[in-house]
Amino acid sequence: MPEAGTFLIRQRMLGAKRAKAERGELAIPLPTGYVRRPSGEVAFDPDEQAQHVVRLVFATFSRLGTLNAVLRYLAEHEVQLPVRVHAGPSEGELEWHRPARETLQNMLHNPVYAGYYAYGRRQAGPRRKLPGRPATGRVVKDSGEWLVLLPDRLPAYITAEEHQANVARMAANRQTAASPGAPRGGAALLAGLLRCGRCGRHRMTARYPDGPGRRPHNYTCAFYQVNYGAGGLCQHIAGPALDAYIAGQVLAAVAPAALEVSMAAAAQAENERAALDKLWQQRLERAMRRTGPAASISSPSRRTGSSPASSKPDGRTRSPSLQRLPRRAMPLQVALRRARPRPDRELDLVLHEVAQHRVEGPEPGERGEDEPDDVLRLLVRVKGGLA
Repeated sequence: MPEAGTFLIRQRMLGAKRAKAERGELAIPLPTGYVRRPSGEVAFDPDEQAQHVVRLVFATFSRLGTLNAVLRYLAEHEVQLPVRVHAGPSEGELEWHRPARETLQNMLHNPVYAGYYAYGRRQAGPRRKLPGRPATGRVVKDSGEWLVLLPDRLPAYITAEEHQANVARMAANRQTAASPGAPRGGAALLAGLLRCGRCGRHRMTARYPDGPGRRPHNYTCAFYQVNYGAGGLCQHIAGPALDAYIAGQVLAAVAPAALEVSMAAAAQAENERAALDKLWQQRLERAMRRTGPAASISSPSRRTGSSPASSKPDGRTRSPSLQRLPRRAMPLQVALRRARPRPDRELDLVLHEVAQHRVEGPEPGERGEDEPDDVLRLLVRVKGGLA
């Protein structure tokens, strides 16, 4: 067939494919938490634990606000992500993988979780494509450049407004000239937030001097010195004094709503504990299903009324729940029971401290040097969780 004829056929096939996508009928790859039924309909994953983990990821990002914080949270609580096998002998089965940064980033950017049918998110760039390899050179486009975007076509885990807020927050977390980026560690409260008023609102830098005595941090502006090699520092501000002033102003502004915010923070902490406990219960039930029904251990002494499984040679007793488990199930069961989340006493103390500071207000000289930083960071955390 002539090359021109092959080109025309290919263009017609691509046109028919796009027309089918514009109607929302073209099958697209589904992310974690979704399955495609034999009829072609898209539905939530029938596994309840898989749905719970997906919702936990979005709720955690809404509360913590950064991708790294979500990843550390999932790793700390040993939360695994569900993955459906798409090919091979185990096709369709559910596997559990440890969370990865790339997986979480794809989940938070994917509009499918908000009910959108999206096609053409990744498009081939002519300059990036390699000769003879048509699948190369694809780049992620902005939502305004996608080929198809149809709302309310798929079951949604979050609302469209929540998806847009997540995308905007991840964009703001990138430290650029337009945004300060995500908060970083250190004693400086205003790192990435201060602008110099002398040289045109350039961003000021938080510095931590080294050496003996470890002087406190400070904020400096060296824009012309760094970029043009001329002049000295534009201005230099002592960090602790400015941090204390800003913290006092913020605490005074939020004092009228202290009780309301404290109660909301306590409710949020309780919801988090309930979500983790539910996830633990689901993991335990899954482990019991994998190991089969609990079988009692038969022995001659059972007829005499004594149970060798209930006592050990050293006189210690085994719990009745473990007596009903088969021997091969005990290691996994015991490990899950020991991994059950415990109440966060430290979080309770922090919430109590916030309530005291917000309702009564600290007395002059009561706060330590670093305390305004901790209180204000907690205010920002609670505000981000309630947004």
